[in-house]
Amino acid sequence: MKSGIYQIVCKTTGERYIGSSRNIAQRWHHHRWRLRSGIHRSAALQAAWNTYGEGDFFFGIIVYLPQEELRAAELSWLQAAEPAYNTHGIKGRAKPKSAEARQNMSQAQLGRGRGYSWNKPMGKWQAYIRLSGKLKHLGYHVLEADAAAAHERELAKYKIP
Repeated sequence: MKSGIYQIVCKTTGERYIGSSRNIAQRWHHHRWRLRSGIHRSAALQAAWNTYGEGDFFFGIIVYLPQEELRAAELSWLQAAEPAYNTHGIKGRAKPKSAEARQNMSQAQLGRGRGYSWNKPMGKWQAYIRLSGKLKHLGYHVLEADAAAAHERELAKYKIP
């Protein structure tokens, strides 16, 4: 199991994706699986893969590094190279938030969100609201606007901004 910085390069365009992993071989397998399945999180990389085909891509090692050096090295490579296919930044690399910050974020989202979604089995819009961490069902609606209105009424009822 080798850790380090790797790249996925389109031979035709020269554009690339840069990443880091504690297990590069496993990570490559995951990238290939997602690309072959058409579900890679980088839409630009997926589009190039679909256009040029798997044979036009090269998976290569930039540098092997100890795990504790991966974060800093990946950030350095991303800033220096500005790879075209890295559209989501560094996954999972945010500084951990304090308990107070998490609580504030939770309170800010209380009852918020879209508040409705399409319920495929019912063939209708389903409205809902989250109160005290529990989902309250507000009914099914034929029109999306009606589901949104039901959600907004509940927000007003509970005085949620």
